Amino acid sequence: MTNSEESSRHLDLMNAVLSLSYNLESYPNLLYRAGYRVASIEPQFNINGSANPDLLFMSNENALIAECKTGEYYTGSNLKRYGEINVRHLVEKGIDIPSRNIQIDIGVFAGENFELLTQRLSENEITYPQVKIDEVIQKNCWK
Repeated sequence: MTNSEESSRHLDLMNAVLSLSYNLESYPNLLYRAGYRVASIEPQFNINGSANPDLLFMSNENALIAECKTGEYYTGSNLKRYGEINVRHLVEKGIDIPSRNIQIDIGVFAGENFELLTQRLSENEITYPQVKIDEVIQKNCWK
């Protein structure tokens, strides 16, 4: 697979996840119904190095950091830093915070190679919930 093919698959997955936060008639609107709206696309945080999630959604009580993974590429050190993102980091990025008591959640949204990604996350002790995006949206959470 070429880099441009992987990039195209990644963009498709990001668009699929973004669509969950809109009230589209022909697509699941799970994030929209939960009150989430898009707050930022590809925000960059400096937390002992770079932390670059793909998407950030906000609701009145929660922030959802979403990382989209489509294939075999994996950056564990970047993902591990997401747990260090706090309200101060969001404010520094100009994100509108409705409450100082906001809960920040992290989710990994995957396309193809979901099983391989699950294995790699587990091997690196990364326990963020995962959501598989395909014809049927399937949720796989573990603690």
